[in-house]
Amino acid sequence: MSVATYDGPVEGVLPGDNTEILRDLLAVIDACEDKRAQLTKAGLPPKPLWAAVNARLLWSDPRSILHDWDEADQVRFIYCLAQRLRLIAPNDERTMRIGPGADRFFLTTPSRRNAMLLRAYIDISDWDERCDARDGEGHRLNFGKTFRRDFAMDAEDVRQELIAALATLPVGEWMRSDALAVAVTERAPAILISEEDEPPLLEDGEADPEIQRLVDYWLYQAARFGWVDLARTPEVDIHSSAERLFRVNAEGVKTLTEPVRGNRDTELAAALETRPFLLQPNNVIAYYREEGTIGDEYLLRRVADAGDDFDWHQPVITVPVTPDSFRDAVDVGLDVITFESRVFERAKKKVPSVFKQLLSDNQRKRSAVSISTGFVAVELNGDKKVIRKLKKADFRVFGDVALIAFDLWDEFAEVLGFEPVEGFQYPAELPLGAIEDGELQLEWSALPIAARELLEALKLKGDPPAAELSEESVHDLAADGWTHSAIAEAVLPITGVAIPRWLASARTG
Repeated sequence: MSVATYDGPVEGVLPGDNTEILRDLLAVIDACEDKRAQLTKAGLPPKPLWAAVNARLLWSDPRSILHDWDEADQVRFIYCLAQRLRLIAPNDERTMRIGPGADRFFLTTPSRRNAMLLRAYIDISDWDERCDARDGEGHRLNFGKTFRRDFAMDAEDVRQELIAALATLPVGEWMRSDALAVAVTERAPAILISEEDEPPLLEDGEADPEIQRLVDYWLYQAARFGWVDLARTPEVDIHSSAERLFRVNAEGVKTLTEPVRGNRDTELAAALETRPFLLQPNNVIAYYREEGTIGDEYLLRRVADAGDDFDWHQPVITVPVTPDSFRDAVDVGLDVITFESRVFERAKKKVPSVFKQLLSDNQRKRSAVSISTGFVAVELNGDKKVIRKLKKADFRVFGDVALIAFDLWDEFAEVLGFEPVEGFQYPAELPLGAIEDGELQLEWSALPIAARELLEALKLKGDPPAAELSEESVHDLAADGWTHSAIAEAVLPITGVAIPRWLASARTG
């Protein structure tokens, strides 16, 4: 496909930059830490938390860049993105607090953070740009004519098609938005239709009008992630409107197409050569923004006294740090050693004794056993070849399990040659199995986590697995403590409410 570039006059250039979206993610953490909001029993955030997130989001893009959805609603999107990155997570009391992924995300190198952002964006399932975006008046944009559950393509597949189409376009050349719309139409004509619909008949080189609308909106998202620059054609007169222009920037195409490589320690050392902090004897830290990184700002936000309001856009920000605010940060996972190396060792002048004492008071002795967060455990199923490859690449492998830090997931997938995915998420929208004619039949080959002990005791066979499960067949399980009631409780997450009468009566009885 040949792409027509635009070589005319350009106005209102908005360089692609993910700084704003990173600060929006910090705002979600701030809102959760400030409100200490408890999720509903259904796992949904309460309205005060939505309001706190919304109040902290930035809307700095020039109106002339955006079309009729000037400030498309990003509250749910940014909240879902923060969840997917594990920047926030519920504790045992269902209260949203800072999550185990926050340090891994904000304190890594820019290239790894960009890769983590890309992966998290593709994986979001609770927000869909085709039907969840809203205009400035709160109305849904709803691209296409299809309801959420009827789309032929999942939201993740849609994003991958949009990104793949973008990556085929020339780098550094201004183009009208219809260049991307045509590329998407040719790659994925079913991107906005239901399974029952047929893609519209179009001439070669013609974009589906609804895909054009979606692309116009999505380019705004792509600019927020830093993949493209936006601009517009000049407005000739009052009766004509400017057209949206974009260009794929070099950093964007690198994030979208190249695996993350390089020595992380070397990259971090280069990023941390500046000294943006001035620690003062009155428990105040002055932060010089232009000399710092988003990771520096993240650490300051964690220890700042919550009773103060800060304008994080000022060139110099003064942040009071009290013993209580520092202790609160430590209590929810702040690594004191990391804070010392990132802040104290990069101070412009000698660190006052009051801060040294603050650090000393919050040092914790390490025992022989400690709990760490920010890792994913991956079962390797005894594959010795994979285990050798991971060990050679310096990954942590313990027996049949690899522990992968969140920010090293791309390298892990590269070593494997593919990206492993979670088999199931609970609660599942569709039952994982069913009981028919005295037999428990699973829908997928992999055993789910739910009812794992019972499933192994039943000795399932076949692909997908199945085993007899009748009132007569479970007598041998009683010796291991499997009463009818226990079996019913174990089977319910698999089949939902569909269990036979003999199990249902045992459960209610």
